[in-house]
Amino acid sequence: MGSSKSRLSRSAWVDAAAVALRTVGPAAVSVEPLARSLGATKGSFYWHFSNRDELLRAALEAWESADTVGIIAAIDDSASSSMDKVRRLIAIVLGTGTGRGELEMLFGADHPEVKAVVGRVTKARIGYIEKLLGDSGFSPAIAKRRALLAYSVYLGQAQLEFGAPEVLPKTAASRRALENEFMDILIGS
Repeated sequence: MGSSKSRLSRSAWVDAAAVALRTVGPAAVSVEPLARSLGATKGSFYWHFSNRDELLRAALEAWESADTVGIIAAIDDSASSSMDKVRRLIAIVLGTGTGRGELEMLFGADHPEVKAVVGRVTKARIGYIEKLLGDSGFSPAIAKRRALLAYSVYLGQAQLEFGAPEVLPKTAASRRALENEFMDILIGS
């Protein structure tokens, strides 16, 4: 009875759920489809989790950790000045794409835990941009407004990636031009 299917780790389930969350959204964090994709049984799932909400909570924590806390840490480690950090953040946000799953979380969180994590992530992201702009010399009021505008651009970019990807820049040079234009708008007087 000790097949490899029954020994699937909790982290394997969380990793698979986090991928589903990022690519499709919270609805994709479902036991049976994940079990099939992992080549596991539902019994393996219930060995590690009491229910689907526990797995969803773990997947949301993994998303928050990797896509917010991890990106902030990577930017802080990779750039010295606040303006360099802003540039790096813009390059990441405009250059990598968000995926449908994040868009589903950001624009329609009706599950209480999804809504809570999305709220925390949104506040952390806007707060980080605000801090960088404040550290760059902007007044607190201007840094707050521009951080909100920058995050709004991110949300618009996510919507375009999903709904009208053909309008977005296709080449590295055109993406860099968009990044530079956005940077000029964000930090201009």
